[in-house]
Amino acid sequence: KDDKTPTQNSITANNDNVDDVRDGILKSPSRENKLNAKYLLKQILLLSTAMAVGNAWLIKTAMQNWGTFFTNDPTILSLLASPTRVFYISISTFLHPIIMALEGSILATRDLGFLVAAYGGTMVCLLSLLQFATSSFTGVWRMFFVFQLIRFTTFGYRVYSKSRVEMA
Repeated sequence: KDDKTPTQNSITANNDNVDDVRDGILKSPSRENKLNAKYLLKQILLLSTAMAVGNAWLIKTAMQNWGTFFTNDPTILSLLASPTRVFYISISTFLHPIIMALEGSILATRDLGFLVAAYGGTMVCLLSLLQFATSSFTGVWRMFFVFQLIRFTTFGYRVYSKSRVEMA
C-alpha cells in the first residue's frame, strides 16, 4: 500500500519526469536531443546574463546612493561610494549569475570530479591571493573579481569544450 498523499505522489512523478527528460537529453545519441540541450543552455545563459546586468546595476546604485541605509559614518560612506570599489564589486556580481548557470550545466552532466577539482583549485588560488597579494579593502574586491574571472574561465571552457565534443 502506498502511504503517500496525492500531492506527494504528484511531486514524485514530476521529479521522475524531470529526471527522464534530463537523462533523455544527456544520454540519447539523437542529434535533435543534443541540439535541444544546446538551445536550452543558450536560453539559460541569456537569462543569467539579464540577471547579471540587473545585479551589477543594483549593486552600483546601492553602493553609490543608498549607503545611508547601512550607516551614517562618513568614512564608510565614502568607502562604499568609491568608484574603484564600485567597479570591482559590480563586475564581480555581474559574473556571478553566469557562473552559476555554467556550474549548473556541469552539475547536470554529472561532471562532479571536474567541479570539485575546479573549486579546490580556485579556492587555493583565492586564499593565496588574499594572503599574499592584498593589502587593502579595495584589494579584497580585486581578488574576488580575479576569483570570479577564474571560475568563469574554467567553467566556461569546460561547458564549451564538452558541448563541442558532444555535438560532433
